[in-house]
Amino acid sequence: MSEISDAHLHVKTLSGSIRLANIRDSHLDIRSVGGDVTIHNVTASSAEVNTAHGRINYEGDPGRAGEFRLSSHSGDVYISVPASASVEISSHSVNGKSDQYLPKREGILARSPRNLFLKSTTTDTSRFVLRSFKGNIRVSRP
Repeated sequence: MSEISDAHLHVKTLSGSIRLANIRDSHLDIRSVGGDVTIHNVTASSAEVNTAHGRINYEGDPGRAGEFRLSSHSGDVYISVPASASVEISSHSVNGKSDQYLPKREGILARSPRNLFLKSTTTDTSRFVLRSFKGNIRVSRP
């Protein structure tokens, strides 16, 4: 799905992959048992993405009002957010590797892995909560 705005999307799959691109000002509820979820340029939206075994990839600028909760039981979670984007990130993997202690840079606030409830100090910050039980979590800021 692509080129959507001001929508409320519910997407569910057992083993098929899900690809979302260029979505703005929407609410996304994504569930997958075994398929991968790819999110590209989804801005100023809220998204809850859950997979059992699939990988989750987020790439793009989340805008200034995004709220993203990405969680996978045994799949990896990868996000790539531009260094210029103002984001707040909480990251935790129980048995996998996690970029839970992110380097401090301008425009990014890294929270401890135990912080599940994020309270932003500014309203112009998008928030990410990244969770995995067995998968790895990686955050890049190109």
